[in-house]
Order: sequence, then structure tokens, then C-alpha cells
Amino acid sequence: MSLRGMTFLAGATLALLCIPACGARGNTTIITETDSGAPPVDTGAPPVDTGSPPVDTGSPPVDTGSPPVDTGSPPVDTGAPPVDTGSPPVCASPRMVCDGVCVDVRTDIAHCGSCSRACATGQFCSAGACRSTSECTAPRMTCGSSCIDITTDVFNCGACSRRCGDGQTCEGSRCVGGTPTCPAPTMLCGARCINVSSDPANCGACGRACASGTTCSSGSCMALATSVAASGPCVSETCGPTGELQCARAYTSGGFCTAFCSTGTTATEQGQCGGPGSTCVAHPPFADIPEGQGLCLRACNPAATSEATGGCRSGQVCTGFWAYTPATGAQDSPGCFPHCETDAHCVGVATSDAGLMRCNIRTGRCSPTAVDLSLRFDGDPCDPSTVMATGRPVCRGVCFRVDNDPTHGLCGSYLNLGVSTNCPDNAALIRPVAPSNDNAAICVFKNCAHNNECASPTLCVYPESGGMIRTDVASRCAYATAMQPSGIP
Repeated sequence: MSLRGMTFLAGATLALLCIPACGARGNTTIITETDSGAPPVDTGAPPVDTGSPPVDTGSPPVDTGSPPVDTGSPPVDTGAPPVDTGSPPVCASPRMVCDGVCVDVRTDIAHCGSCSRACATGQFCSAGACRSTSECTAPRMTCGSSCIDITTDVFNCGACSRRCGDGQTCEGSRCVGGTPTCPAPTMLCGARCINVSSDPANCGACGRACASGTTCSSGSCMALATSVAASGPCVSETCGPTGELQCARAYTSGGFCTAFCSTGTTATEQGQCGGPGSTCVAHPPFADIPEGQGLCLRACNPAATSEATGGCRSGQVCTGFWAYTPATGAQDSPGCFPHCETDAHCVGVATSDAGLMRCNIRTGRCSPTAVDLSLRFDGDPCDPSTVMATGRPVCRGVCFRVDNDPTHGLCGSYLNLGVSTNCPDNAALIRPVAPSNDNAAICVFKNCAHNNECASPTLCVYPESGGMIRTDVASRCAYATAMQPSGIP
């Protein structure tokens, strides 16, 4: 299977944590959302440090239908009352608040014309009215749940999700005019922002092409045999010390050097993945990876503070895909995997992308749009079943399913602990959760003392484990259970 066709679980879906009752494939259950993921597993106890990490961001981990691991640490006492982040947003016209989220009722299929009007399957919303997709005719095209004129729309110019650069307009399905603003290390070459640190056709400068048999690394042309190892930037079809790896282009700037592999001894893994310094990490977050295989990555140390001392380069996270590892499996040794922090990490992710992809810093994944801060905060309740049915995001990050009820979800974000240890929303009450030897963390549960600190329908409850209520660890906002039907008044 070609790595160029490799896709994340459910397209741009992110997923998280596993429990014994998980589904068949890799013991995981997937919850979908636009650029989002699935639920974490709540074991009610701090994560076990197995000495090696499990399976993302990107984007990213697997939804097993259970809440994330509770680390058992008490909340930080800031000396001030908790911040209420659950207030409904203030929406600029013509958007309005529906279910606590700003939506455009002119085009939103779940709230078409009013908050209570949803379009049926096979319909789209136009000017506040539900219409059949058969009415979406050229030059318009159905993009997601909207009927878009691809000859003039700057976000869907000539095709769905093909975004024009900053300052450009879409005319006749082509992006024209304007001068895109290119973030470092990219440079405007012609009409496109090019990463001149890794593009062999524009290496170090526009038009400076590398010779055959070489590639571009850090803005210089270098021999392929010595320049690109596992997890390194690439452009050629093959990479690796002797060309044994492949250049995957689906999720990071320029390309990402990797290959499918089978886990085993250190010598076996290095033999498949390019020699010393490489590793094969199991349970990667892809739907189309062969059963029983992993990905070749550069081995890393989560505690390292620089690439020179064993850490990962900018735009990557040191992880063993812990959130994808089945509950019955051991953590794998960590490797460097893409996790964007800025838009510069996303240039060239989409083939023929004339503009810039954006980095969604709440997921670590590249997408046509950045974070929508009008959506719900981390720790706020959400309904994963509605997200799956409509494809419309409701969270700033991901809507995680946190128990066996498909409607019980909490908004959360992914966090690269190598870059920051503070969750983006209400850091004093929402703590990042990850094993001690993995930098891919999740920010989901908000610590609380009483029900009135939680947004309805969640309550302030203690974690449960083995049929017991864990009063020895911090209570948090979650859903009522049979043992805690009323929460903490």
C-alpha cells in the first residue's frame, strides 16, 4: 500500500484511548468530527508507566467509548474561584446562538433558517431554506453540507477545500491577485508559499533546484543516502539512508519520511527503518495501515529539550501512540510524529494547494481552517452522535465520547507536552493527561467541587473504578452514573 494514500482514521478524524470493550480493529471505536477525535478511557487511576509509550495529534489518538485516564492529582489551588468558561458566545450578525454555539442559519443544515429547523438527508441549506442536493448544479458544488459556487468562493476555489491565499480572490475557479503572506520558513515563489527549507525545486531560494539523487534539507541540497532519516522532511518518492523508506505527504509540511514496519527487537526494527536512531511504533492512527504493522519513526526521548539531545524537531511530538494502544497491550517506545503548532508546519499538506493550510492547534492537525474560538471550551458537554450525524464541529478541539452512552461527550484538545504543559482552556482546573514517558497529552476533564461549577447536563462526580467511587482523587465535571445520580451538591 502506498504511503501517499495513507489516511487518518475516518478521514480527518482523530480518535482516543481504548478499553477492553473496544471494537475489533485495533480494539478501538472511532468517534468522528471535523478535525476531531474520539473519547479517552477513564480508568479512575493514574496511568501506568510501562517504560514505553503507546499510539497521536496529529492528530492525535483512538476513541474507545470511555473517558480518559484520571491521573488522580488534586486540582491546583489558585486562591480564586474557578473561571466559568461555559457561557454562551456572543455572535456577530448574521450568526446566532443555537445550542450554545454560534451558527450561520443561512447555511447550517442543522439550524436552517432557525435553531429548531434541521434539513433532511440529501438536502443543503441555502438562504435559510432547505433544498435538495439535486438543485446544486454547476457552477455550484456540494461541499460538506453546503452548496458552494466554486468559481468565486475563496475557501473552495475550483474544488472543495481549495483555499486561496491571503489577499487573493477566486475568479473562474482560479485564485488570482493579492500577495499571500508566507510564514517562515516558507517563501512566495510565483503564486504559492513554498517551504524553501525542504523543497528540492526551490531549495533555499525560489528556483534553486537540487540535482538528481539529492534532496533539500534545511535549505541545502544534500545526498539522499545521508540526508533524510525516519521522521525527517522529504520530497522525493523514496527517502531513508538507502532509499528504504517512503515520503508520505498527507499530514505535514512538504513530506514525512516513514514506512510500514513490524515491531520486534531493536535490531529488527532498525533494520526495517533505516538503522540506528530509528524505531517501529505500533498502533498508528491510520485506517488503512496493514493489520499488525506500525510506522517507522525517529526514536526520541520525551524528556529531551532539543533535537540534538534526542527530542523531536519543530512540528512533531514524541509519542508511542499511547491513546491507540489496546488496554491489554503494553506501551511502545516513542517516536517523532507530526503535530503542528503553527501554519508554517502545514504548507503543502494538500496536493495542489494554492494557498496555505491552517494549523488547528487544538488537534495538532492541518486543515483548511484554524481554530474556531466561537465554539465550546474544553471540558464543556457535547453530543458525539450529533457531531457524527451532521459533520458539524461544536468544540474548539474534539468532541470525545466519555462513556458507553453515544450522546455523552466532552470537548477537549490534544497537547504537545514538549511545547507546553498548560491546557489551552482553564489551565488551573483542566490538567493534561498522558503517561510519564509520552508527550502527546489530552485536555478533557475539568476539576470541580460542586455541581454548579459544571455546565448542564454534566455534574460534579468522582471517578469510578472496579465498582467503587474513587473519593481519593479529584472530582470532575462528567455525566451522572448509577452510583452518583445527583453529583456533588
